[in-house]
Amino acid sequence: MLVLARKVAEGLVIDQGRVRITVLDVRGGRVRLGIEAAPEIPVRREPSGEAGIEGRSAARPRCVERSLTSS
Repeated sequence: MLVLARKVAEGLVIDQGRVRITVLDVRGGRVRLGIEAAPEIPVRREPSGEAGIEGRSAARPRCVERSLTSS
């Protein structure tokens, strides 16, 4: 796992720019992320309330797929 510290409006690029993740807002214990991905790249998120990182290694996480388009 790669752990990074980013400020609002900062982000990271994955797969030679095909995926961009930007920190949009930080309030209390919540972080809003913007994700831009090439149309052929599926973007999935885990539903809220799933097990923490420790619990993920034992079982395959359930994911929710959401269609995103790059801008």
